[in-house]
Amino acid sequence: MRKNNHFQAVFKNAPDLAYQVTAGIEHLKCVPVLLTGLYCLSQTYKGEHIKDDIIESLESFAEMQKVFISQLSENTSLLHDIVDELNDVFAKTEEVE
Repeated sequence: MRKNNHFQAVFKNAPDLAYQVTAGIEHLKCVPVLLTGLYCLSQTYKGEHIKDDIIESLESFAEMQKVFISQLSENTSLLHDIVDELNDVFAKTEEVE
């Protein structure tokens, strides 16, 4: 029973973390399209005001991506730790048998 409680405690957040990591990876796939769109805008509209707005948007977008990637990295590390813990639990179970 104690092993079962430990097992449940360790893996309680695994589905949520797995979803967050998967959704994060899908989000990152959109980044090149967004950046290409902003680049095309800067090539199409020649006014300095538009270019300044685009540069400001890119800087803001870059800051948001830094935070997002940091969170994704943290979630990926947590998920990796859960997988390691799962391996440990299975190894201990095999030793007992």
